Amino acid sequence: MGFTQTCFIHIFLAFLIMLTDAEGIITIKANKGQKIPLHYYVSEDSLNKTYTFNWRKNGTSTVICYYRVSNNTMIDSNCGSRYVIEGRPLQLYLTNVSFSDSGVYNCSVTKVIPPPTEEKFCLVDLLVEGAARPTVSVSWVEGPSGDSALLCSVQDFYPESIEQVWLQDGLPLNVTPDRRSSVNPDGSYTLDSYSSLTAAHAEDVLCSCWVNHSSLDLPLNYTFQCKEHKTARVAVPILCGIFGVMIIFLVFLLYKKFKTVLCTSFGSVNTPAPDVQDSLNNPIYSNL
Repeated sequence: MGFTQTCFIHIFLAFLIMLTDAEGIITIKANKGQKIPLHYYVSEDSLNKTYTFNWRKNGTSTVICYYRVSNNTMIDSNCGSRYVIEGRPLQLYLTNVSFSDSGVYNCSVTKVIPPPTEEKFCLVDLLVEGAARPTVSVSWVEGPSGDSALLCSVQDFYPESIEQVWLQDGLPLNVTPDRRSSVNPDGSYTLDSYSSLTAAHAEDVLCSCWVNHSSLDLPLNYTFQCKEHKTARVAVPILCGIFGVMIIFLVFLLYKKFKTVLCTSFGSVNTPAPDVQDSLNNPIYSNL
């Protein structure tokens, strides 16, 4: 979680306490994948009453989980698939916790029966701890500018802070990479770093993507031959040229064959059959 977001949440907490008169803040620390309770204490003498619960996150108006309990029996609910309501008294649990679940959960609890209606509030500050190791892959792609570029994709890491450097023969490349980061659905991060090699870097050198993160014992360093891409770039137009010559040769052969057929069809002379020709040369016909 970034510094700005952390500051905002603490300011929001203080504001929410003053606004709702909440009965303190419960802080819960969890690891990814755990099942944790979102606490709200209901005393034993309240089990024969009817309550409605509305849970929201980070001050938004959207209800992420609603349920209605009467005599400790669920009579209505509308919650996501990862929310489980169980126990005595019934309590809300969040299963398969992910990094994106970190935040402040506020709950409004309304006693409906017996009258009069009473409403209370609670706050839960959920901190998902731990770290996720990055996975790294390097490939040649079309860069954001449309030119061929090296892509170092660093995926699924947490927390957000990470170091990534392009190296040539073990030394930093004298280029400014185009870095683009994104947040994954589970709250982890992805960093894509693009680097374009100029003509000065086209010789047979070693290129590396160097990555360091708090989850790693040692930095990751993916090294490969830069010239492999240069060979591939030359091979593509050569193959295209060969294919073009083959097409032209095939068209030429078809043209020659078609021309021969035309000449045979239109250049031949239809000579009468011998018996017909002899009849025409007969004196009887000649007198006519």
